[in-house]
Amino acid sequence: MNLGMKSILLAILMIMLACSFPVSAQEESPAAIVAEIGEHAEELSTVAGNIHDETEMIADDESLDEALRAKGEEVHLSSHDIDHCAQELLRSVETLNGLVADPEANMDAIEAEIADMKEHIEECEGIMESKGDIVHALGSEVPETHAEYADNTHDYYHEAEAVLRGIDSHVGELEESLGIGTASAASAAPVSGNVAAALDEVEENANELLDYAGKIHDETEYIADDEALSEDIRAVGEEIHLSSHDIEHCAKEVLEHVENIRGLAGDVEANKAAIDEEIGEMNEHLEECAGIIESKHDKLHELTGMVPETHAEYADNTHDYYHETEYIVADIKENVGELQEAIENPTSEAEAKAAPEPEAEAAAEEESGNSAPGFGLVLAVAGMLCTVFFARRK
Repeated sequence: MNLGMKSILLAILMIMLACSFPVSAQEESPAAIVAEIGEHAEELSTVAGNIHDETEMIADDESLDEALRAKGEEVHLSSHDIDHCAQELLRSVETLNGLVADPEANMDAIEAEIADMKEHIEECEGIMESKGDIVHALGSEVPETHAEYADNTHDYYHEAEAVLRGIDSHVGELEESLGIGTASAASAAPVSGNVAAALDEVEENANELLDYAGKIHDETEYIADDEALSEDIRAVGEEIHLSSHDIEHCAKEVLEHVENIRGLAGDVEANKAAIDEEIGEMNEHLEECAGIIESKHDKLHELTGMVPETHAEYADNTHDYYHETEYIVADIKENVGELQEAIENPTSEAEAKAAPEPEAEAAAEEESGNSAPGFGLVLAVAGMLCTVFFARRK
């Protein structure tokens, strides 16, 4: 057998070997995801310790006034709660390490442990959200001698929020890898096409609103926290900065209502009253958000005229992002109106006409299956290579 024939045969073997590995092998195992949750929980504990140490420098300093020390103490105490959450998550990780080795036999215990983790994550999110305003107030109220402690506390608090979001995401991945919730989702009544489409629109725009709230937060931080600027400029920057948290809260509330309605919309007729209540609350949050945005218009334009050239970009970006949130809230209101119409008429005329006949659907699936490149194509290539090989031998 010459070198050319050996090369062809080797190519055939490599193709066949590649086909033998399933795509799912690239997915993370439950044990690997649990390990990642553990790493993030350790990180959360470390950040909680940093918050503890920085706020201690404010809370325990008797040279500061009592009101300021009280705020420092409140944030200081919250670091213990954050660390408690981290320790509970680590305990769950330790338990899950022994359970995920045999998911089928331990599924009830795994689900209970994951539910426990979710409760601690939600509790920790609530703690951090409740202290957000105080954390930001410290940055503008402490004297120059304590500015570094307040700034570090602010940064560590946001770091803790980011770490917790990462943990929450990994918990979702763990559920998905174990198939938790898949059966109930499959058995749930399907949501009508036009209702689902309306919910998708609301969700997409609410996520966009959340994104812009974060952008406003980051841009105004450069103004509110810069001690080189005058107190008046920083105060205006801080006022708009704090409003970004209110906009973020509104976006999160809307997303929560979307999730609730998805669970109810499988049976619109039976759940009509509950759905209407969710939509009503969603509209209330949107009106509140629109009011917050409108109330900051004058401050927003005042800021662009106050800041020096060095901070003009931050002020201009804040101005543009704020107007974007205004348009997005208006879009969401319109989306919610379309959702209400879809709830009143769950199956649209277009949807009914578009529904394929069973025989036509089967034929389409068969045609799609035949036309999709995949394992059959690889075998065809391998076959051609075999033909070339044997022809060369002859």
